[in-house]
Amino acid sequence: MPIRSISKQKIVSSINNRCQSAEQKMTYFKYGILSIIFLLSSQIIFAQDGAKKHQQDSLWLVWSDTSQPDTLRLKAIDEMVWTYLLKTNPDSAVKCATLQYQLAQNIGNKNYAARSLLAMGRAKSQIGHYTEAINHYKNCLLLRREIGDTLSIAQTLNNIGNAYSDKGDTESAYANYLEAVQLITAIEDTFTLSILYNNLGIFFQDIGDLAMAINYYEQAIKLKRQLKDEKGEAVAMLNLGVAYFYIGDFNMAMNCYKAALNAFELIGNKNYVGTICNNMALIYKQQYKYNEAMEYFMRGLQLRIETNDIKGEANSYLNIGNLFFAQKKYTEALDNYAMSYKMKIETEGNQSIAMVLNAMSAMHFAMGNLSESKTCAKQAFFLSNESSSKIVMKESAKLLVSVFIKENQFDSAIVYLNVINELVIENIKINYFNISEKEKEVYVVKLSNDLSRLYEFVTYKFHTDHEMEEKALNNLLLVKGIGLRSSILLRSVILRSMDDELIELYEDWMYTRNKIAEKYTVGEDITGLEKEADELEKKLIKISGAFSDFNKIQSLDWKQVRKGLNEDEAAIEFVHFKSEIDTANPIIYAAFIVRPEIEHPDVVKLCTEDDLKNILGVIQGNNLSFVERVYGKKSEAKKDLYEKIWQPLEPYLQNVKTVYYSPSGLLHKVSFSAICKDQDVYLSDVYNFRQMGSTGNLAFENSTEFGDLENFLLMGGVEYQSEEESESEKVKEVWTYLPGSLAETNTINTFLKKKKFGVNYFSGLNASEEIFKEKISSSSIVHIATHGFFFPDPEQIRAENQRESGSENKNEDLKFRGTTNYANWSFVNNKNPLMRSGIVLANANDVWQRNPLAEGEDGILTAQEVSNLDLRNTKLVVLSACETGLGDIKGSEGVFGLQRAFKMAGVKYLIMSLWQVPDKETSEFMILFYKNLIKLKDIPTAFQKTQKLMREKYDPYYWGAFVLIE
Repeated sequence: MPIRSISKQKIVSSINNRCQSAEQKMTYFKYGILSIIFLLSSQIIFAQDGAKKHQQDSLWLVWSDTSQPDTLRLKAIDEMVWTYLLKTNPDSAVKCATLQYQLAQNIGNKNYAARSLLAMGRAKSQIGHYTEAINHYKNCLLLRREIGDTLSIAQTLNNIGNAYSDKGDTESAYANYLEAVQLITAIEDTFTLSILYNNLGIFFQDIGDLAMAINYYEQAIKLKRQLKDEKGEAVAMLNLGVAYFYIGDFNMAMNCYKAALNAFELIGNKNYVGTICNNMALIYKQQYKYNEAMEYFMRGLQLRIETNDIKGEANSYLNIGNLFFAQKKYTEALDNYAMSYKMKIETEGNQSIAMVLNAMSAMHFAMGNLSESKTCAKQAFFLSNESSSKIVMKESAKLLVSVFIKENQFDSAIVYLNVINELVIENIKINYFNISEKEKEVYVVKLSNDLSRLYEFVTYKFHTDHEMEEKALNNLLLVKGIGLRSSILLRSVILRSMDDELIELYEDWMYTRNKIAEKYTVGEDITGLEKEADELEKKLIKISGAFSDFNKIQSLDWKQVRKGLNEDEAAIEFVHFKSEIDTANPIIYAAFIVRPEIEHPDVVKLCTEDDLKNILGVIQGNNLSFVERVYGKKSEAKKDLYEKIWQPLEPYLQNVKTVYYSPSGLLHKVSFSAICKDQDVYLSDVYNFRQMGSTGNLAFENSTEFGDLENFLLMGGVEYQSEEESESEKVKEVWTYLPGSLAETNTINTFLKKKKFGVNYFSGLNASEEIFKEKISSSSIVHIATHGFFFPDPEQIRAENQRESGSENKNEDLKFRGTTNYANWSFVNNKNPLMRSGIVLANANDVWQRNPLAEGEDGILTAQEVSNLDLRNTKLVVLSACETGLGDIKGSEGVFGLQRAFKMAGVKYLIMSLWQVPDKETSEFMILFYKNLIKLKDIPTAFQKTQKLMREKYDPYYWGAFVLIE
């Protein structure tokens, strides 16, 4: 976790007035910058400890006494608002601040009038009413501009930025933050600027822009050195290490940590030293450098002992136990777990004790001591239930399921599977919509792990009834379904409605849900808040169609999917999970099959992940030889994929013509239509495939009609380098011009105009990122012919290299075609998969030499940027480019790349590619598709017709890459 720079007494005092975010977790920058800029000219009367109620009453008496001077009355109510009410009673804070504002206005005191407006904004922001908060802040800004106090202006701009970021409008947030920085730069306040740069680094780290985060941290360090602020420099250096850790550059992270460690050791701050030692140990553990990890864990333990930090000492023993566990040194691990357990019993509550018991249970399970494992897990389950710690309880239940399955006690396993099932559903409904899209990456992986026991249980058929299959499929539909409902898009729809009642209801709902999530995490009673949230939901459903659609997915049942199928159709929901039974093959793939006539879902075990990796490769190739090796060609059959993932399903698909399917894991990288069944026979010859993000979509009305009034946006023949750039020796031709893309879009443009459709067509340097963002929301059909890219997870690359070579080896393939840090940080090595996937537009070659702090678009449209667009009116996006369908695989939710981004933005259909596609044949495919679309008036039918016609002429390489996703 990044650490904020704190200095000066007034800054320290202001920390207690920080605004609480009710919607997103972008707290580091917001709260830190408020602490920095909250330097006010007026004096504040601070109440003494133990006399708060008396002081508050005294202040109210001063305010109420109209015989007192007006400035004294204003000072009293101002302190009452800021010192007492904002933190505990925001509604009362608004009322008192309103009184303060009225008097300040009457006597012409602009300073107190501005402060009252600021307080009202902070209070409204604290309860999640961001729109009202922004209005108060803007009125405050007007007054402060009249006063001319630069620091106060900067403070207000920062608060406006906070509210915008809470609303999810990061562009407006950054604009205000940036203006605040510019003002402080103008008055040459180097100290404050150094703190701002550190906190800006935290802001960009939070939103996933690690290139900007690193640059701001480096600027902060530079200024701290000029100021000889050793502690501030060390804090910024520590934060820089965290940023490098997030991009997977462990060597740089370690260098930063060591520099910060040396500084804090000289300062004598043992708390910081302990934090850094723990960070370093975790890196060494991840690199399998267990001796070094142990050294720093032990240093951290020693510091806890020296400072008499009993809780910290207990946690250190737990970390050391986990390290021994990773090395399979079970005796040593158990000794440390026992020490942690003993200390936690003496100093901590049931939840913390249960965590150690779970670790001990996992250890005994690994050793084969099932009885001891069960005893520890049961005790942990009891303690976590007593403390209402549902997260810890779920881990205990998972351990008990594993033990009972090993003991063949399947009835007992079902009891705890049902507990897990209930806790997972409850957790989703409470937490999923309160977290950012970035946080969902981790969350969906965790969900998949939580549900893996249930998936394994039904796949291996450890029971005689079918209730568990139905629960497992319902959970899978829920997890995949919510992934397609972007909270970013929902928020955007509601906030752009200009409906004040709807916006206020939504903000109240988000605030209430956030409070529920906070109390749920610590085991507090949430009954009253849940009732309040339910009432707000009912009102929102009644007045917002978008919210109603968003809400329906939470109660989806597989029988609704069955109802949406015709007689000759089937729905297949694929899943992959970690196996506890088959330890030799830890990742298993299976499929849930739904037919209209069945009474319960069929579950079929397919293959292992190693089977798929042996066919697809660890990191999928993308050239002709790869495709021919996997899918074969007309003259040479390659049936490996068919035998592993389709042949086991065929007994359940008799007389089926149309298959709706939703992939999972590595199956997202498979072209099902191009799977070879026999010599010159592909699955697309047998079935009509309809790929979906979730087959749960069959439960809803999803008709997307193609009419005669569609508006098209076309981009092709993109110039990736301007004439000025071409003359510069510094700019290299990374992206080469695609002549076929110009011919393709020219032909499509001519054809569409002849058919009297409205077309916006841009090529050359006009095919820019700016124009794309400007035009796309008003376009129903979008076609982009250009380069696309996807870079695999750098941690996956490093792990694979380490597995093969036994040591960390920087893969040269990871170095992008360009040498600048901006390219590597922003795209190649970015931890955020939505930043490692994108499409390339005009002037993109300049990005590889770009100044990381430069303003304006960079010519690279990342999936992250797409996810923030509102494309609910866009029926179809065609990405006629390479690898646009690829991305990181996150649990069962799917591909985190352009595919997910366009789903999040609200697009109905996507045509994307799974491998590098040849220029000439791609043009032929696309032109043929639009001719079929105009003729058939149906997107899926036109796509299937096009693929079948291309299949008659070519091998799979030339037509199988493209997939249509609903």
